[in-house]
Amino acid sequence: TGSQGALGFRKDIAKFIQERDGGHPAYPGNIFLTNGASTGIEIIMATLLGTEVDGIMIPIPQNPIYSALTAKLTGHQVGYYLDEGNNWAVSREELQQRLDEARADAIDVKALAIINPGNPTGQVFCRDDLEVICKFCAENGIVLLADEVYQRNVYNPDKQFISAKKVAVETAGCESLQLVSFHSTSKGTIGECGRRG
Repeated sequence: TGSQGALGFRKDIAKFIQERDGGHPAYPGNIFLTNGASTGIEIIMATLLGTEVDGIMIPIPQNPIYSALTAKLTGHQVGYYLDEGNNWAVSREELQQRLDEARADAIDVKALAIINPGNPTGQVFCRDDLEVICKFCAENGIVLLADEVYQRNVYNPDKQFISAKKVAVETAGCESLQLVSFHSTSKGTIGECGRRG
């Protein structure tokens, strides 16, 4: 097969994304199949964290894949804190403060990771949260890594998953946003861990 994976599967995935996001086009040429989302995350992070001054903004609390890979790649972890008292949301002020601190320490922040729905928090970002994140990344030239593997694991009937791609496409000021989204067949298919379980 091609290095991006079998075209037939990528066409099916593009159709799924387009339907999920309300008709916004998705293209098979923009889709890469990997041996699980973790492999995809590692490939992207290895590409972005090329020097010892490169850093990635990571949510706290977070799934440990991001901190472990950052250490492995000798990059810098720049933690930003989710607000437990506000349904684990993130504020523009928190993001800016952590970015300013990193820059003051001569860290070149290349990317910002979000986990939506969250692991371990279980939060589901609302549209306003995602707009803040997308605009922040676009304005600062930071690649947004949207870990959306739990998008079918939403347990609060008042919440609905919205993809970062959908929000970015529909939000003014995000035209220059560089976005990589991760999804997986091992979540949301059969119970908590899907096919892996």
